[in-house]
Amino acid sequence: MSMNTVFKFPSVIRRQHDGPLGIYIDAYEALLQEEGYSRRSTYVHLHVVADFSRWMKRQRLAADHLDEQAVKRYLECRRRFVRRYRGAFSVPYKFLGMLRGQGIINHSAPAIAVDACKMAVADFERYLSKERGLSAATQCNYLPFAYQFLRERFGRGPLRFSELCGTDITGFIQRHAYKRSPRSAQHIVGSLRALLRYLRYRGEISTDLADCVPAVANCSYSSLPRFL
Repeated sequence: MSMNTVFKFPSVIRRQHDGPLGIYIDAYEALLQEEGYSRRSTYVHLHVVADFSRWMKRQRLAADHLDEQAVKRYLECRRRFVRRYRGAFSVPYKFLGMLRGQGIINHSAPAIAVDACKMAVADFERYLSKERGLSAATQCNYLPFAYQFLRERFGRGPLRFSELCGTDITGFIQRHAYKRSPRSAQHIVGSLRALLRYLRYRGEISTDLADCVPAVANCSYSSLPRFL
């Protein structure tokens, strides 16, 4: 598979190479081909990287300015564009990883380490507010549990959401929900369901893992008479 098969018109192919990242897009396409990406997925990846490159050109950023903060700024500025394509939010991070892996960009860590879980929860918070329209109180109930779940599952490593499975969800519920009050347990359940639906909405997971979240009875046996 080559760019000539992904994009039919020469003018479009030239546009894909515009900006400071354009000289690396062929290498990225070769990586996608090596990893077995479909033609459609390759199209999405190349289209997003090309848009990212043109955005960097408008921002007067060179390729060596590319880091997690630049990716985050791009995703915030071009959110509507990226949302058109399922799973596209992870594309710039994958491209950044390729450049670092090939030694094109400095491997040294930034002065302040990026907390991937905090970044993911910040994006989740924007989703709850802007897309779901949930109140600030509901967000406060959901966000700490979402962060705790991601931290326990992924630690301080990369967030490989595609590796999530049902046992991750049920295990978290068993460790935390059943030893809390019914109201607090409901917040945990609601938080996980909302997080998993958000990840599927973003295209980060393909399975509806929200169905794996067990229900927690909304009752309190502490209010029963002593003889019962």
